[in-house]
Amino acid sequence: MAEKPVIFLVGADKGGVGKTTVCRALIDYLTVRGAQARIFDTEFPKGDLKEFYPNAEVIDFQSVRGQMRVFDEISPSFPTVVDIRAGVLSPILKTLGDSHFLDDVKSGQVVLCVLHVLGPSISSLNEVVDATRLLGGGASHRIVQNHVNDTEYDLAKDPRYADSLRALAPVTIDVPKLTELACERLQQHAITFTEFIRDDNGHSRMLRGYVRHWLESVTAEFDRVGIGRML
Repeated sequence: MAEKPVIFLVGADKGGVGKTTVCRALIDYLTVRGAQARIFDTEFPKGDLKEFYPNAEVIDFQSVRGQMRVFDEISPSFPTVVDIRAGVLSPILKTLGDSHFLDDVKSGQVVLCVLHVLGPSISSLNEVVDATRLLGGGASHRIVQNHVNDTEYDLAKDPRYADSLRALAPVTIDVPKLTELACERLQQHAITFTEFIRDDNGHSRMLRGYVRHWLESVTAEFDRVGIGRML
């Protein structure tokens, strides 16, 4: 059990980079380690994450009331996981700075980890630099390269961003591509990765094996970058 409140913000500059997939893997990771998370889905009002986790609360994260719901009730007993809708990460980090919440992070009262899902665009790399500046130290900033498709990350070699990304390389999470058919079945049944792996009463043995291997790989990456040590 953590001695301080722990908050995970999972975000990206645009949709389609597998942000919610990363969030789902993180929640499964926490659950297996006995950490029952408070889950927030900010795809207001519909919600994407809630399809897989019915206990997730759908909120408008750009409203003060939505922010109060997340940050006013943090507790060491339950880590908080927030799946941030596309384009809202930088504004939220600025809000946390303006409201002096990041001061609590810097002073060690709260543990904040930002899982920043990288997209193959200049705007995504700009957001990484902006997020690093907005966080200003104290928080853990983890970059996620999610190979949700066959996207290459050649832009990360751009000399304008190479230094920043090189500094983050030891804590960059590499998420391999999961076979499309497995993704379709998971979406169709709206269940967690762990539930899919354990359910041998109707799901393909091969697909369950693919998902298991994928989740083990992501789990190893979470362990490598120190996610488990934050709990």
